[in-house]
Amino acid sequence: MKLVESTSPIIRTKTNDVTEADLPFVQNQIGSMWEVMLGNNGIGLAATQVGFDKNFFIHNCNEDKTMEVIINPVIKSKSQEKYKFEEGCLSLPGQQFNIDRHTEIVVEYKDIKFNEHQETMQNYRARVFQHEIDHLNGICIDVRKLLG
Repeated sequence: MKLVESTSPIIRTKTNDVTEADLPFVQNQIGSMWEVMLGNNGIGLAATQVGFDKNFFIHNCNEDKTMEVIINPVIKSKSQEKYKFEEGCLSLPGQQFNIDRHTEIVVEYKDIKFNEHQETMQNYRARVFQHEIDHLNGICIDVRKLLG
């Protein structure tokens, strides 16, 4: 498994939701995705970045740095307050972008066992989720965010 080129159409394609029938596929891919993410010094990796048209991502931005699988995430609300911070992207290696993100979001998602969660998150975790959810919606470093 390897990262797809940033010019690949899948990077700009909104993903299809994961169903319970898709869980074996997701479970079979996350180990390789983890290796790709860590091998490229990443903190998150969306399925589209390795060529899968499925609505899930992995990350290690939790306190213990373990892998977490996020399935079918939806941002339900966003704070009005935003902040700019430099972000990189595994799909755009070696580049950094000053991106404006919401400081707090509420996200609904499912875990690897398809259990539902709703979580309010701030700052770093919120930033990582917004970045990866952008990927799942076909957005790779949204130019609108660059312009503020």
